[in-house]
Amino acid sequence: MGKRILKYELGQQIIKRGDMDQRMYIILDGTVEISMNDGMKKVILSTLGRREFFGEISLFIRAPRTADVHASAVTRLTYLDSVEELDAFLKKNHSYSNKMVKVLAQRIASTNTLLLDELGGKKCSTYVGWSW
Repeated sequence: MGKRILKYELGQQIIKRGDMDQRMYIILDGTVEISMNDGMKKVILSTLGRREFFGEISLFIRAPRTADVHASAVTRLTYLDSVEELDAFLKKNHSYSNKMVKVLAQRIASTNTLLLDELGGKKCSTYVGWSW
């Protein structure tokens, strides 16, 4: 993956919601902002940094992108283009697979909390965020 490095400047869009590309990114340096915008309201889902990943949903289920991603600083990324590449990466990096499972569970929990808040429900006191 060493030759697969992409660089994004502050504010540059990395992923556009609705696009059909299937690539998972891992942040080498910098930060990104994950957000959703329905044209009336922008909701920031998370800010991710070094060693964190994003874009996995489209890679796993071959579906359109569910959120927008912008660089919130100068950012360098590497990427995986297929589930087979992800499998090979995880076989070489056993500890990363364990961290991925924990992060994905945290993301589900924080998305549930965010949805409750947006729908006017009672705010949970156990918001865990997306970082690890």
